[in-house]
Amino acid sequence: MRLGLGPFLARFSVLALWLVSALPGEAQNVSARERQITKRVQEYFQLLVTGDWRKVENYLTKDSQDTWLTMAKNKIQSFEVKEVQIAPGNREADVTVLVTFYIPQVSAPFQQPRKTKWINERRNWFIKLPPMVSATELFQKVFGAGSMGGLSSPQTVQPPLRFDQNPVRLSRQEGAAESTAQVPFQNVTANVVSVTQLGSNCPCLQVSMDKLLVQPGEQGILTVTYRALPQGPPSSAPVIQATLGPTFYLLDLPVEIPGP
Repeated sequence: MRLGLGPFLARFSVLALWLVSALPGEAQNVSARERQITKRVQEYFQLLVTGDWRKVENYLTKDSQDTWLTMAKNKIQSFEVKEVQIAPGNREADVTVLVTFYIPQVSAPFQQPRKTKWINERRNWFIKLPPMVSATELFQKVFGAGSMGGLSSPQTVQPPLRFDQNPVRLSRQEGAAESTAQVPFQNVTANVVSVTQLGSNCPCLQVSMDKLLVQPGEQGILTVTYRALPQGPPSSAPVIQATLGPTFYLLDLPVEIPGP
């Protein structure tokens, strides 16, 4: 015997299509926003795994840039995005990430849920950095200050190299196609400072150092040469950039170029 289910199935199909199209519209928007910010968070934390410190700057809010430059840089072992909470208005989000890293005083890997604040600016998500908490400070919070054997918590990293000019000032020479300045610098730390990724943010500047490994207290010379570009002055302020070890300090030394 055949049952007359045809009209019932037709009505049910129409109802199902209506539910699919009407109910999850907002849910689909939320899901799309969550996918967008999750992708952004994963890209940011992957840079902390690989140590591509300069690229991290592309993921920071403007008021976090200076904080990042002066922070000691430490790689993490791995990460997992655990929770994404987007505030009403789609302007802010709280993202919890489980981070795995090593603490020098502990041989085993250490895991910490890290809550991060993200701001939606210029149609993209940027992380707002909180006050720095070092691995040693975290160890003290978890195991107690006495377990550190009297070691003090590291503070914000100071520039390991001191330059006689900051900013570097280039003077205009009559009839010359280029301007050059030689700036003495000194290692003001008790550690050997390595200089890597030396360069600038402008093709108008050529930069070199006579020493890329600087012993404690040792001095050196930074040579900066400016050549005017055919299209005119650079659109953004020229900066000398380098990564200084062993703390991965990101050097941004401004340069004042001569006027026309």
